[in-house]
Amino acid sequence: MRSLRRGFAVVAVALSVAHCSSSDATFPTGTSTSGSGGSVSSFSAGTGGATGTGGATAGTTTSAASGGGCTPVSCDGTHTYACGDCMDNDGDGKTDSADPDCLGPCSNNEKGFDLLIPGAGNAPCKRDCYFDNDSGAGNDDCAHDLRCDPVSPDAINCKYTNPPPPSADCPAKQSDTCTTLCKPLTPNGCDCFGCCEIPGGSGKYVYLGSKDASDVATCSLAVADDPTKCHPCTPFGECFNDCDTCELCLGKTTLPPECDPKDQCPTGTPCGLDGQAPCPAGEYCITGCCVVPSPT
Repeated sequence: MRSLRRGFAVVAVALSVAHCSSSDATFPTGTSTSGSGGSVSSFSAGTGGATGTGGATAGTTTSAASGGGCTPVSCDGTHTYACGDCMDNDGDGKTDSADPDCLGPCSNNEKGFDLLIPGAGNAPCKRDCYFDNDSGAGNDDCAHDLRCDPVSPDAINCKYTNPPPPSADCPAKQSDTCTTLCKPLTPNGCDCFGCCEIPGGSGKYVYLGSKDASDVATCSLAVADDPTKCHPCTPFGECFNDCDTCELCLGKTTLPPECDPKDQCPTGTPCGLDGQAPCPAGEYCITGCCVVPSPT
């Protein structure tokens, strides 16, 4: 459940992280380090914007302009990318947050989960917040290294070793700054670094930034159940944003009839389901809850 939705401030905090081993990693209850397990029978691959009662976009709703329509949503106050520009860039009939592959306004890719923006993945193996405007090691005080994941989501370039090399920093606990900045942007069912349970409740975790041997991004909602394209991963740290029974998440587009909208988005404006209004201008619907994008 997303703990912070809006109005968060940038807090400068210095973090000294310790080198990790696999024992340093913390896993959500029920996480399998094999990256597999659980049923995916409820997963409708590649489907966004269901039309029946309770249908929802798989990921995220672009802001409404005053009087209706669509207002582009900036990633960081400066850049507007494909998933926030009010255009159907991949021609599938789904725009921005209604597209199941859009993870938020800081994505320039409506065909897959790799963000395709400058600064994304620019530090080999090292990661900070996956869902903001730069997912390489940097300014969010988040620290993770793919070489600390025992299931090796990038076995070609960042293979796990036991113990990980001294340069691989993966603290068991993220800083308050990391949690404040990144967790509101993190879809339900994901950790801050792009390891997501798809669909929610399946027990199957995949790395959104998966690439093939030619360094080409391969993971999308349509192939999330293919481990050769969406590589298994292990969610790390307390920045994991779990997907509660009455919350939407990637691959989970409907809610049980007994769920109340306030449970869908406990601290913000619910969005994404049939009959729910678009988010206010300047906000973006991420897995059923309107969020203010971070400026960093």
